[in-house]
Amino acid sequence: MIIPGKTAAASSDTKIAILSKSADYTVSVDDGDNVLVLATSSGGNVTITLYAASGNAGKIVQVKKLVAANSVIIDGNSSETIDGATTKTITAINTSVSLACDGSNWVIY
Repeated sequence: MIIPGKTAAASSDTKIAILSKSADYTVSVDDGDNVLVLATSSGGNVTITLYAASGNAGKIVQVKKLVAANSVIIDGNSSETIDGATTKTITAINTSVSLACDGSNWVIY
């Protein structure tokens, strides 16, 4: 995917930060430019909140739901949207959502 204003180069050095979460969590820019959140929602719904899009064009966050119970809710920062909606809900086990930041909002790809 091409993000306007962001140059991407393939590299074997690209690292993915893998985070395991079973409670609400706010992804931080300090987590890395390419983050995978493995969400376990067996204890109740889990909300993964994205960091602010401004100044972060080209960064990637992926969220995967690992268990059948409950939901994993991805929430844009403040009024920022995910494909035009304020949240994206994952209800099915082993479903993932890949998000790219365009500098203003988040897009699913």
